Amino acid sequence: MDKVSDQFRELLGTIAIETRIFNNWLTNASAYTTVANMIKLPFKYNEIIQLFVSMMITQNKETARNDDLGVFWKTVQYLISSNILF
Repeated sequence: MDKVSDQFRELLGTIAIETRIFNNWLTNASAYTTVANMIKLPFKYNEIIQLFVSMMITQNKETARNDDLGVFWKTVQYLISSNILF
C-alpha cells in the first residue's frame, strides 16, 4: 500500500483529493498489485495506476460539485471523530 500511495501522490502532484476517495482507490490498486504477479491480467500496472488516478480526480470533482453530498460526508466524519458514530 505504501508503494502505491507514494505513486498516487506523485501522479496527483498538487491536486488535493478527499481522504476517503484516495483510500478507496488505494485499496483497489493495492489489491491489483497483490495479485498481478500471481495471475495474468489483461492490463499493465502503469496503465491501471494512471486510470485509477484519472478516475480518482473525476470522482473528487463530482463530490466537490455536489454540496449536499459534501456536507453529508463532513457530518459523518465529524460524528466519527467525535466517537458518536462507529
